[in-house]
Amino acid sequence: MPNALPGFGPLPGFSLPDLGFDGGGNAGPAHPSAPRAPSAPKAPETGGGTSDDEVYARQSRPDGTDQYKPSKGASAHGRKAVTTAEQEFGAKEEPKGSNGGPEVDPFTGGRREAWCCHFVSWCVEQHGTSPFGHLAWVEGLRRWGKKSGSYFSSGASPPVRGDIFLMARYDRTGKLVGGHTGFVTSHNPGNETFDTIEGNTSDRVDTRTRRLDTVDGFIRL
Repeated sequence: MPNALPGFGPLPGFSLPDLGFDGGGNAGPAHPSAPRAPSAPKAPETGGGTSDDEVYARQSRPDGTDQYKPSKGASAHGRKAVTTAEQEFGAKEEPKGSNGGPEVDPFTGGRREAWCCHFVSWCVEQHGTSPFGHLAWVEGLRRWGKKSGSYFSSGASPPVRGDIFLMARYDRTGKLVGGHTGFVTSHNPGNETFDTIEGNTSDRVDTRTRRLDTVDGFIRL
């Protein structure tokens, strides 16, 4: 995997880059036509390395002013986007570990970099204008969610199909090295887990079951 993982902002003491909103606004290019059309992302990349053996630290649930609650019910836009994501199941890097290839380049516009947030952006773009543009940076997506009122904290409300999950990623020493994102396909209330479809997991689009306490929050479009 690459030495640079998009998806989490710089460490304290460093200035934050532009969050990658297309054209300086919130709306990015729409792709209502045939699937797999390349996007033209503009977001900068920050973060450290990534690999499947890195640890997703369990997040303490926010409280007080940091406790965000969902402002609306399930999103039709989100449900359409997650269905598109499921149709891309199995799309993989070629060669493995390259962050690119014929099946991945349409998501990233040909940029060879970690692509989980690119994948989310691309899926949303297939169903009209993306409200957050095309983002390659998970922290940019989180900041947009909080600013727009679309973000809610893990534990504030059960996630539903079409929500976008957000995770902070740490290495085995506890150092913050980036983040990860993807779509919720279903919630499993009996064991506090949820099922996902996500890009850049084992170098492909794949499914996972994740614990609610491994994510800091969700975005509902």
